[in-house]
Amino acid sequence: MVIENTDQLSTNVTFNAKGNYTVAISVSDGALTTQAAVTVFIGGVGVDQMLAPAMLIYPNPATEKLTLELINMPGNTSIISIYNITGSVVFNTKLSSEVIEIDISAFDAGLYFIKVNSGNRTFTQRVEIQN
Repeated sequence: MVIENTDQLSTNVTFNAKGNYTVAISVSDGALTTQAAVTVFIGGVGVDQMLAPAMLIYPNPATEKLTLELINMPGNTSIISIYNITGSVVFNTKLSSEVIEIDISAFDAGLYFIKVNSGNRTFTQRVEIQN
């Protein structure tokens, strides 16, 4: 299905059977194209959007506080570790919620790696700390 003008922005899609479906969306102005894909599960009664687990870390670069948000991961089973550039652990804790704010004001300026272990998944992201 191709939507060619703004009158068609409220287009409906119907799935007639249970299962996983990937809906690909592509938006173009002729010069630039943006694409996204969403996987949906059609169950017995409704539609549940299946999101891949992920983490958001902001701000980056950071100066005093760093916020970590876990998406589609249970916070009470996740462990966060922060490593400095030499690989030494400078912060380690078990998360009790999906959002945590970390005081980094005592950290030296530089690059750090944030590692989250959640169940059988591991996520690592680099962050810059500036003082």
